[in-house]
Amino acid sequence: VNINGYCSLGHSIEGGSQTTFILDAGTVDVGLAPPEGAPDDLVLGWEDSDANVDLTLNGGVMTVAGAIYFGRSDDGYGTPITRTGANTGQLRINIAGGTLQAEDYIVTSILIPGTYVPGDADNNGQVDEIDAQVLATNWGSSGTEIDWEDGDFDDDDMVGPRDAAIMAANWYAANSTESDHLITLSAGYLRINGSAMSEAEMEALIGTDIVCPNGYSIYTDGAYTVLTSGATEAGAVPEPSTLMLLASAVFGLLLWRRK
Repeated sequence: VNINGYCSLGHSIEGGSQTTFILDAGTVDVGLAPPEGAPDDLVLGWEDSDANVDLTLNGGVMTVAGAIYFGRSDDGYGTPITRTGANTGQLRINIAGGTLQAEDYIVTSILIPGTYVPGDADNNGQVDEIDAQVLATNWGSSGTEIDWEDGDFDDDDMVGPRDAAIMAANWYAANSTESDHLITLSAGYLRINGSAMSEAEMEALIGTDIVCPNGYSIYTDGAYTVLTSGATEAGAVPEPSTLMLLASAVFGLLLWRRK
């Protein structure tokens, strides 16, 4: 499959939409020949505050000529957006086989799964006095422009008693990082151009943006920084000294069996 321009999953849809994309085999090329001035990226959640997107690779190869974006602004291409609230969508990539390759990896300031706590207006991971001040400042405010960061925790376009009750129920509660992962890699490969992400930068994402339940290895392959499950192919080849020891052991075993 060739997608000449960008590919947007969860685009301008409200109401907790669900978008699922599964690749079992073959190839998908994104943005290899976009119109002049058009983006060439793979975007999960563009102009959509509550999209739920699941992209799963069980095999095959998906190549993105531009960047993988988690979240994209509704006020212009490439501008980060902060979206908060109980309906904030979950944007996930599951690599269970095959290869996902891109030129860059970008997470905008869109809220990601598991990072908000009900009552946490400033989204710092804890409900505290700062959030109470926000609630007090906006008490009684209403309108479609009223949002989570204003103290509207129940998403009814109003700051009032129900929001105060939500805050009280979660006072000093802190967020969990268990569901923060944007990418799960249990098999296969994630390849990002090394000019955009070094091995150290890839390593820093493990346990936060990326989880690897079966272990992982990071190495450089040509121009790309590669994350894979388990040992790398290079790592699986014994060193010459190890090969000599193995050969000696096998030779000794053969002599012993002949006696």
